[in-house]
Amino acid sequence: MSEIRDVASTRSQATVAVKTQQPSAGTQPSGTFIPTDAADASSDPVVFECRTENVKIICNILSALHKASHSKKDTGKDAHSQVATVIITSTGVKFTVEEAKSFQGNAFLQEELFSTYRLTSAHEQFQINFDIFTDCLSIFGASAGLGASPACGSMELTYGGYGTKLAMGLQDEGVFTNCAIQTMDCDDPTNFSFRSHPVANKVIVEACHLRDAFNELDWSSPKLSILLSPDAPYFRLTTIGDAGSCQVDYPKDSEFFEEFSCGKPQMFSYRTAHLQLAVRGLQIAQKTQIRMNEIGVLSMQHMIKNEDKSISFVDYFVAPQDEEDD
Repeated sequence: MSEIRDVASTRSQATVAVKTQQPSAGTQPSGTFIPTDAADASSDPVVFECRTENVKIICNILSALHKASHSKKDTGKDAHSQVATVIITSTGVKFTVEEAKSFQGNAFLQEELFSTYRLTSAHEQFQINFDIFTDCLSIFGASAGLGASPACGSMELTYGGYGTKLAMGLQDEGVFTNCAIQTMDCDDPTNFSFRSHPVANKVIVEACHLRDAFNELDWSSPKLSILLSPDAPYFRLTTIGDAGSCQVDYPKDSEFFEEFSCGKPQMFSYRTAHLQLAVRGLQIAQKTQIRMNEIGVLSMQHMIKNEDKSISFVDYFVAPQDEEDD
């Protein structure tokens, strides 16, 4: 059975056409569908194509960037959809999400994750509605979000160049789905110039321990302070909210740290809203590197061990909160 569907987003400049083919009648993907032939409309030359036999790995990595609450609840007229910049090079595909030029998350899907990877140009860059992209990944009922049933099957991405849609093909147990996702023009992502200032402090921790530490904090607080120091208390997380203050300390010789390299005391505050996505990514990470440069820009890098034993990284940069905003 073949059925063509069009999912029209209420968010501006983002549409997706979906065509699902099944060997027999069965449960169909949910959503608001309008019949269209958009999924078959493109015959443009392909400048980029890649294929993976295990879409679960891709879903897992990208879940560290996705604000899952947008995909299911924020469907009203004034909803703010999450947008991602996609940069394709010969070494892989990078997804970047940003917020108010104060937060940036980057996930890199290296070429080795794909069984097929071909790019005929020097590089390609565009923006997509990231909510829609992750919804397409979950078209078979699984979810790219954390804590849900894992996606499975194979996935293929193709792109015809400037102005064309990003085509996604999914296959699972004989069911085929093709999605055409609108692409948009974009500027380059914000350059935080993290390495242009000396890195004063760096620690590497087991992600499970860091997750437990963050879980002790009051996330209703508007800001979260991080202290790194060569002297006691060494590592401190602090939130101050309506219910009072919450503080978590770890000594440098505890099992919390795999590496502790701090040259001078530093304490900066960050908006909790900007840190939530990085903290959420701890659920899939094995280790996390935390660095702070001299002007207080925070770098968090999650190391993720994939199902196929390969290693991937997700990076976050967070600008410190201005003192006048305290």
